[in-house]
Amino acid sequence: MNQKQLAAIRWNPNLTHGPATAEWEKWERPRHFLENILKRQVEVSESQRQVMIEESLRRPSLYQRSAEIAPAHANAMLMRRMHDCHFREVRSVTNLLLKVKRYERWAKVLEED
Repeated sequence: MNQKQLAAIRWNPNLTHGPATAEWEKWERPRHFLENILKRQVEVSESQRQVMIEESLRRPSLYQRSAEIAPAHANAMLMRRMHDCHFREVRSVTNLLLKVKRYERWAKVLEED
């Protein structure tokens, strides 16, 4: 038996081994209420998904955006290399300061011993 057949057997009020008719009717209204809530949530999610798809299609793609902000200056490559060079200098100075700090800790540990 597949899942649909099992569900039909479980919830069929006409079967003798299923829930009693009174019990079935007792749960019918809350079941419809929950079903309507879930349907509304599905509709809202679907509409939000459609809005997001339409919005993403209106905006330029990441590749188009990167092409728009690409440097257009004649010396752009030189300026980028200088910029990278400055970052390398900052990194090397930072590493030097970290080494000095580590050395100070190490020296303090040796003094305590």
